[in-house]
Amino acid sequence: PSVDAQGNPIILSGCIYYNKRAESFSEILLYTHQTAFSNNDVPSGNAATNLEPNVLTVSRSTIVFASDYVGFNASGDKMHPYMNQELAARNEIDMLKAGMVFMMQDKDRPQIKSVKDGLKTYVVGYSQGGAVALATHRAIEADAELCSDINFCGSYCGAGPYDLETTFEMFKTQDEMSLPAVLPYVLVGMYESYPESFSGINLNDYLSDEAVKNDMLSFVKSKSATGNALSWYTDRGLTSVTSIMSKEALDENSTLWKTLTKCMRKQSLIDGSWTPKHNTVLYHSTG
Repeated sequence: PSVDAQGNPIILSGCIYYNKRAESFSEILLYTHQTAFSNNDVPSGNAATNLEPNVLTVSRSTIVFASDYVGFNASGDKMHPYMNQELAARNEIDMLKAGMVFMMQDKDRPQIKSVKDGLKTYVVGYSQGGAVALATHRAIEADAELCSDINFCGSYCGAGPYDLETTFEMFKTQDEMSLPAVLPYVLVGMYESYPESFSGINLNDYLSDEAVKNDMLSFVKSKSATGNALSWYTDRGLTSVTSIMSKEALDENSTLWKTLTKCMRKQSLIDGSWTPKHNTVLYHSTG
């Protein structure tokens, strides 16, 4: 049980990973998955593709809880509110709580040790998951009781857009994008998160004539397989900010730009409003 972007009750899906030879668990890893476009590519999808959480359970003492984000599998009737950090963090914590209850319900399952017996909890994620990991870190620390109950020890965050506005500015400077699919995904994600902010705005006004001609928004909402979602843009020559976005949308004096920026600004995890109390390890590369 969790909530969607508007705070409505919702049922999410997820996956629990652990080594079959485990006798008990002294370490919980809350795994925040990277950008996905289809139901098959989230934790409760095709387990064969979920290499990272499987690798994390090589240790018999580690159990991994991994929530699907809103918009996939159990909540697949909704569009994923991409890069809504506060929501994704809430979803992850609800997965953690539900997963711990699930494991306790059957005494034949390996049990999770108590804090006094040495339990430690971490959050780990890469790409979108890197940002969600830091957001989840923040949310756990905001709940002192939860922080204590799970003995939260920190996060490992890989290559996340911790400040979405700055990331977008970088895209504009570089123009050519290695992953052009994320640009319209951010636009749709902000609309799904804050529809009232876009009142009176046609989302197609953010897109170039070529992007509109190819019905880019419908493709984003189709939840195509991730491989298709990555190649679709390249096949149509839509690989740069200026080939995807309209001139008006990139005009910093326009209503379009100000609206999108206002929503992206709400996602900042490094705006000075909090300071982590537990260690966080940040992994980055220019790639």
